[in-house]
Amino acid sequence: MSSQEQRTTLERLRLPHWVQGSLAGECLRESLDLTVWGAAQERVRGWEASGQVGVIRNEIPTIKEAIEKHVEDAKARNLKPQSLKRIKDVLQRRFLEYCHD
Repeated sequence: MSSQEQRTTLERLRLPHWVQGSLAGECLRESLDLTVWGAAQERVRGWEASGQVGVIRNEIPTIKEAIEKHVEDAKARNLKPQSLKRIKDVLQRRFLEYCHD
């Protein structure tokens, strides 16, 4: 049986997807009870965003909050001072001003 035939057979079976790994120090291995890969990915991404298994974060940060998080992340990655200056200039000054106009 070719790999394409195997893939088609597995798709027809509609088996639920499983998640295995750890999140916030909690080890997990469980069925998501979802047969659609995209839906399973979205659920796991929601857990990762909230930092808790079973909790999906629905709040969307404001543009200002997202920019602040991006700048904090850039600092945490120990980027060169010139790179940080450029990020702040483009996002905090130019982009944020553009968004408020």
